[in-house]
Amino acid sequence: MGIVSDAAVNPIVLQAAEHFAAGRPDEADALCAEVLKAEPDHVPALHLAAVAAFVSDRAAEGAALLGRIFSVDPEHAPALVTLGDALAVKGEQEGAVAAFRRALVRRPDDAGLHNKLGVALGELARFDEAEAAYRRALALDAQLTRACFNLAVVLAEQGRLAEAEEAYRAVIAREPSYRGVWLNLGNLLIDQARLGEAEAAYRHALDVDPDDPGVLCNLGAALYRQGSLEDAIVQYRRAIALAPDNAPALRLLGLVLHEAGHLQEAAEAYRRSFARDPSDHVIAATSVPVSPSSANWTRRSRPASTRCC
Repeated sequence: MGIVSDAAVNPIVLQAAEHFAAGRPDEADALCAEVLKAEPDHVPALHLAAVAAFVSDRAAEGAALLGRIFSVDPEHAPALVTLGDALAVKGEQEGAVAAFRRALVRRPDDAGLHNKLGVALGELARFDEAEAAYRRALALDAQLTRACFNLAVVLAEQGRLAEAEEAYRAVIAREPSYRGVWLNLGNLLIDQARLGEAEAAYRHALDVDPDDPGVLCNLGAALYRQGSLEDAIVQYRRAIALAPDNAPALRLLGLVLHEAGHLQEAAEAYRRSFARDPSDHVIAATSVPVSPSSANWTRRSRPASTRCC
């Protein structure tokens, strides 16, 4: 009989899970260690300890704990999901895809897991497969907003702009403040030269996050392409106030100031930009300014995915 009886193990693991959910991974890890002293192969404790290790930047320890789980249960679905998450964070997307697919054998109706698979496939530019994964996620849970958002991203990547727009607008209908959706919609619209609509989308994005320098620069580009140079300058200045050392924003400001005839201010912006990026030969020459419409700061947001279990 172990130090901790079977009757006492589950309550301790549950207490550890509560600590972890409250943002206290060290406390959770300590309780899991107590359980594992009594039962070294207790899979729930091993898994929670592995997750705590990964979120505490102890990847090697987390991997070792997962290895112990797989020696007991090679197809343990929660551990496979954690493995997939860890590999995805490391950029090992092929391994993440394999882990998520193995987990789906035991959890075929897990919409969130299909979404994770789609994210990993999208990172590999396997857009057809990613689309299928997101559509399966939405078939299982029509309210899974992140899967709808991610579906829009892969549709846009495939050039299916009307379908992507429909998906983005479906996200907005569900969650108008969903992170990245107005920015992505604005980018989609500006790519189609629907400049007024793009401007409106970027302004909605700023309603959600007024201090996003990337959105401010994209709004500046939309205004520039509509001929509103002074308004564009205002947005670029706001972006630089938030990110003073960002060379792309300084570059864009200089280009618009140059075209608007504010040559002294343009020269100062060029100087500051070149000091941060001496490899920018266009700014070094400053004789043929590049249109800001061809240099948007922020493009589409990356697909959204929860990176923990």
